Amino acid sequence: MKILVYFIVLPLLVVSLLAQEEEDTKNSESGTEINEGIFSKRILKVKNIFKHPSISISFGLTSPSHYDVSSVNNFKNLNFASIRLGHTRIKRARTENSGRINQIDASGVFLENSSSKFFAPNTNGNIDLKIWRFGYKDGDDGYGYDLGKNSFLFFTHGSTLNWSKIDVSNLNQIIGKDSLLLSTLAEQIRFGNSFTSGISLVLLNSISLDFVYERSIVYPGHKFWYWCGSMLIEGVAQFLMDEFINKIIESSPNAAPIVNAILKGGLSYGIYELRKSNMNWPFKTSAPFMNDGFKFGFTILF
Repeated sequence: MKILVYFIVLPLLVVSLLAQEEEDTKNSESGTEINEGIFSKRILKVKNIFKHPSISISFGLTSPSHYDVSSVNNFKNLNFASIRLGHTRIKRARTENSGRINQIDASGVFLENSSSKFFAPNTNGNIDLKIWRFGYKDGDDGYGYDLGKNSFLFFTHGSTLNWSKIDVSNLNQIIGKDSLLLSTLAEQIRFGNSFTSGISLVLLNSISLDFVYERSIVYPGHKFWYWCGSMLIEGVAQFLMDEFINKIIESSPNAAPIVNAILKGGLSYGIYELRKSNMNWPFKTSAPFMNDGFKFGFTILF
């Protein structure tokens, strides 16, 4: 019953926070200095907001894995290309102690294709995959440094909700339990999550050069309430981390961008490690399909 209460209260809390953010944005754009913070606690005074429709294009390499796949078989590395359409907001702000801080917030829908066709021919029993993935990227945000002339260096952390269609090209060559695991993944579109940690160099408020690490999970079956419980635990942990980072912003704004990226990225990585063998940790469930990748790309800001 307590969990049900959490799921009722949490969405209302999120709606309240989003409404507050929207009101702050409207006031700031009209030229009024706005205080931003959590609930009644205000730590930032927004000076400028730049809002851009944006298109992101990225390329990279990923390394698939599955906790329950035997050592006899292993996955072939994949190359991929991705496009995202969305919005990017860049804020210049001051803390209550008159320290300067810059913030970025990006979101949007994306489509991605992964394949091993540009690598060497499949040898040594490698599992050969092709993956189409689409979804929504939210909360790709962070803090950074003002380089002058509307240029910034940001350190970001984000997450996605996504759906994947996995094709195992050489499934008929795989025998035993591994064949069953892979055929279950490949039989239909599968739901998943991911987190990202990255660096973005914004030049003249026109283009951003991006380097991103992403760790993603694809669930072999979606057990909704277990997933909600696991995500609630992660959400509370990230909220508490945000509160700690707010204290750092107040006292040492120059350290906040890097510390925020390290702490939030480290927390996400640790949680995803726990989910490697137990997809809805701490609830006992199956092992997921996982993918670790590095992305290089650029974002055009309109």
